[in-house]
Amino acid sequence: MADAQATYSSGGQPRATGYWNASTDTISSTDRYNDGWGSRTWWNLRGNTSSNNIDNTKGAGQTESRPVWVLPGWEFRVQACSINNGTSLGCSSWSGYSGV
Repeated sequence: MADAQATYSSGGQPRATGYWNASTDTISSTDRYNDGWGSRTWWNLRGNTSSNNIDNTKGAGQTESRPVWVLPGWEFRVQACSINNGTSLGCSSWSGYSGV
């Protein structure tokens, strides 16, 4: 099993981190900076053209997580974004794919 992680930075500060935990089959979004923004994690299954997202508006240092139903052999990648009132302010690059 392997995890996937992506972090979005702006102004020299990490703002948001997206994480796929292959051991617990969980996607998470962490707001890294106290600027009043939130965080969003996009995730994508290899071979699938659509992506899903989870938003976190709990505040700085907080994490929102969601279990994801998976099958052995599925590979996910993640992207981390900062959001404000649901609008994306910037995103990281996609992580590499990580296997389950």
